[in-house]
Amino acid sequence: MIRYTQTYERWTEADIEAGATDDQGIVEAQAQASFRDMVKALQFCERVEGAPMPWFTDGDWNNGTREWYEQGIQEARSYHPETERDARWMTKAHEYHNPPPGDDCTRGEHDQ
Repeated sequence: MIRYTQTYERWTEADIEAGATDDQGIVEAQAQASFRDMVKALQFCERVEGAPMPWFTDGDWNNGTREWYEQGIQEARSYHPETERDARWMTKAHEYHNPPPGDDCTRGEHDQ
């Protein structure tokens, strides 16, 4: 199992203009997921280099929802690995749909 913490940030138009938001926190602490579930969770995420380990963020998590259309609220969800081992497995899960630069693999090729 891959261990991680899931966090959120919600941004209004005013937050975006100010460059900061107070609406942030933890969705799920010390969560666990199988590799298959992590592949699904990270499908639309971007890798963010951080210290001491990278994390993965979906900046359009609520895109297409009612609050996104009606209130202009944008929500991002991030997945933070608990250990270096978890970070390595999360990177592999992320690369399933997002191959690293220079990789000859194209998106979706793994599904054929």
